[in-house]
Amino acid sequence: MSPAPPPKGAFVVGVAAGVKPAIQPSGRSALPATGPDPAAAAAEAELRLAVLGALGTLSAQDRTVLLLTEGRGLSVKAISQLTAATESSVRSRLHRSRIRLRAEVVVRLGSDLAEEG
Repeated sequence: MSPAPPPKGAFVVGVAAGVKPAIQPSGRSALPATGPDPAAAAAEAELRLAVLGALGTLSAQDRTVLLLTEGRGLSVKAISQLTAATESSVRSRLHRSRIRLRAEVVVRLGSDLAEEG
């Protein structure tokens, strides 16, 4: 039996950075192994801390919708059924959550991330 595919949603760090992350939710790297790069590891750790802090600034409902979509790969319809919210409400929360998360990460990391996006 083959391993389960990763969730269809982008990893939360990728959402915040606006790019597909190098580390997938399964913990496997999407990049080829080229040896240890301390600068890249430090930057990734800094980004992860910024994302975790930024997630804490979202409302519980917004964070739930974002994590169910991006972390678990659930559809808007499935989330609306789980949360007893309309699909349009879930889409709105998801959109707002992505914008707020990215903005908060940019604030936490400074202009470095803003220049890349």
